[in-house]
Amino acid sequence: MPIQTTKAGTAWLITNHSPQSIVSGYSFIQMQDIVIAIDKGYEYAKLLGLKPGLLIGDLDSLAQEWTGSFEDDLEILRYPVEKNETDTELAILNALERGYRKIVICNDLGGRFDHALALVQNLSLGEGKGARIRIESADQIVFLLDQETHLEYPAGSTLSLIALSESVELIGSKGLYYPLDGLALDSKQTRGISNRLTERGAWIGKKTGRVLAIVTIL
Repeated sequence: MPIQTTKAGTAWLITNHSPQSIVSGYSFIQMQDIVIAIDKGYEYAKLLGLKPGLLIGDLDSLAQEWTGSFEDDLEILRYPVEKNETDTELAILNALERGYRKIVICNDLGGRFDHALALVQNLSLGEGKGARIRIESADQIVFLLDQETHLEYPAGSTLSLIALSESVELIGSKGLYYPLDGLALDSKQTRGISNRLTERGAWIGKKTGRVLAIVTIL
């Protein structure tokens, strides 16, 4: 499928670890958005009262009783169980091909640790394509820092920064308990863990490097 014109909406990826609620709130999903159910995520989407426009994956974990209740307008893309990509990666690639440049992976970040790390790898898929991808659980948001990042989260929320490249150089910050002015982060150190937002509307400027950000709403 060729890459289409960028769409204004957001692609919401409902995984088989989607929580009952996410930080943004499922009610935030708009008409111009698309809900993509990933394998057993279809069950969660229906239980959450969402209407998926696409079901994608190898469907190896989807209960048989659900397969007979698919809507007539539901698009289904089924892949073999033995493949190189995870179902979530396939969903992201498909969303990008459809022109979506805002993607939210709904996942409680529980379960297998290797799957959680794979989700972090998935965040990099949007780099170079002008896409912003984030993971949302009930109380956490995980994303990569842009050159300038604005944080619209409640004061008191915890912010942790993890260097994904060997070294990171930050320009500065506003609205954080520990200022980041000229701070260097190293991939072998934990210096960026457990900062705190002192106000809604915090800001971070980055000069070089790749940084994983985790906001925990308290």
